Amino acid sequence: MELRHAAPFAIALIWLSACGGDPVARPDPVVTLRISQPLKMPFHGPGGPGRGPIFISFQWTVTLSSDRGREVTVLGIRTELREAISSTSLAVAVEPEALTSPLRFWEPLVVPQGTAGTFASALYPGEWRGTTSVDIRHPSGRSETLRQAFSFP
Repeated sequence: MELRHAAPFAIALIWLSACGGDPVARPDPVVTLRISQPLKMPFHGPGGPGRGPIFISFQWTVTLSSDRGREVTVLGIRTELREAISSTSLAVAVEPEALTSPLRFWEPLVVPQGTAGTFASALYPGEWRGTTSVDIRHPSGRSETLRQAFSFP
C-alpha cells in the first residue's frame, strides 16, 4: 500500500478510537463460581443426640472471579440447601444492594453465607446438599446465571 493511501485509513482509525468506536469487539469476561468451606454444625438439645430437636447451622463461602478487563455486575446470589431423605429445605439470598462492589478481574468477590434451623434429630447427620445460583450482567448487557452444587461433609 502506498503511503498516500495509508494516511486516510490511519485517520479513520484514529477518528473511530477517539469517538469511542471499537473496530475490534471485546469479548465478555468469563466468570467462575466456586463454593468453599462448607461447614455443618449441630447443637443437640439437653437430652443429647437422638432425643428431641436439634439446631443445625450451615456456613459456606461463595467466590466469584473474572478472567479479564471490564467489570461484571452481580445481580444476586441464591443458595438452597436440601436434605436428601426428608426434602427439608432452607434458602439464603443476597440481593445486589448487599454486595459492596462489582466483580473486577483483579479482585475476586468473596461472599460468606450461612443459615440455620431447628429440625427433628433424625435429620442429623442427614445428607445436606446445596445449590448456589448467581445472576450476573456482563459489560455487553448479556445476562447469565451460574450454578454450582456442593455438599456438607
